[in-house]
Amino acid sequence: MVSRTTALAEGPALARPSSTDLEELFSALGSATEALKQSHDQLGTRVKYLERQLVQKDRALERKRRLEALGKIAAGVAHEIRNPLGSLALYVDLLEQEAGQRECVRELIASMRKGVALLSATVNDILTFTEPGRARPADCDIVALLDESAALARGEGSAAVLVARSYPKERRLARADPDWLKRAFLNVIRNAYQAMPRGGELRLGVRYGNAVTVRIRDSGPGIPPDSLEKAFMPFWSLHEGGTGLGLSIVHSLIERSQGRIELANRAAGGLEARISLPWELKEDGA
Repeated sequence: MVSRTTALAEGPALARPSSTDLEELFSALGSATEALKQSHDQLGTRVKYLERQLVQKDRALERKRRLEALGKIAAGVAHEIRNPLGSLALYVDLLEQEAGQRECVRELIASMRKGVALLSATVNDILTFTEPGRARPADCDIVALLDESAALARGEGSAAVLVARSYPKERRLARADPDWLKRAFLNVIRNAYQAMPRGGELRLGVRYGNAVTVRIRDSGPGIPPDSLEKAFMPFWSLHEGGTGLGLSIVHSLIERSQGRIELANRAAGGLEARISLPWELKEDGA
């Protein structure tokens, strides 16, 4: 009888892996580990990006809700003021007729008229913010609208502001309400000029892609980071004497154009307004 020890000894010998085999094995293991690490890093980067996007969308949604709530209140107040304001303007006209040539009285009436005009303009701004009417879509050259708005704002700002442009070589038309966009662009550019009273650089850019992206940059002081979220709120302003409705109106018009606007302080200084617009305004945008 053959012993168990003898049988094992006479069995086929197991081949030992060579040093080359071990090197290839460790190399493959190292490559797999590195690939897994890269995949993990990429996944982590993607997760962080999505988290940032989610936070931004949540903020935008919350901002939209607040603006809608404030808009309803502001619209009610504007309508309540509008009728007595019209009566007041009529009474000022009657007073002027009774004043005759009394200069001191006419000066007082002129001051009253200015006050009425200022209040009337504010009421109209509130109503534009809350009830801009129905869109009138047309084929628009966004570059041309931006340039027209810049030309209108030019006379209100410092002549020492240098304007630089970055536009596509070939123009494409978008379907939008040109009046809404011109007013929105004009208000943003006015704010840029106000931020640079002693001169600076205003950069206007348009880029084509899945949407039309408009960038308006200034070299002013920017907005304090803790105030960026307030920038679109009605009656909030960094400029003394302003009504604080300019950017609120911009936000309303861009939202109703089915677009999006974001503000960001630039690392090099100044503020950038980034406006994204669809190629076609669906239905009437109202």
